[in-house]
Amino acid sequence: MAWISLFNKNHFDNRHRQLVKSTQILVVLSVMIGISLYMANPLRAYFFRHLADGRQTGETTYFALFHSAVMLAVPIVTSVGVYQVKVAKPDNKKLKFMAVYFTIALILVLAFSPWPFMSVVHRPLVR
Repeated sequence: MAWISLFNKNHFDNRHRQLVKSTQILVVLSVMIGISLYMANPLRAYFFRHLADGRQTGETTYFALFHSAVMLAVPIVTSVGVYQVKVAKPDNKKLKFMAVYFTIALILVLAFSPWPFMSVVHRPLVR
């Protein structure tokens, strides 16, 4: 929506504000759910108890380090984008910040999601 509005030279309006707020709420909610699942994950506990052995398994390293680091980086990127949107003055700057930061967050989420076709993840998408 931000990219389309930016290319069509539309103004930053109430729909964009609602999208920014709902995106931030959804990201924070998903991170809270993700952190609670992460803390209950036996792979995380195994990885940190047996650090030398845990790094030998790609799936354990992926879930204990990489996926969790990006899980914490996405709300930071999104929050910076929301802040930049709030403080920017012209509408095209707001749309540009919204488009860039939210696209970066989306790329991070899609790149580090545990897709079933990844070589390090040996589990189905839904159990």
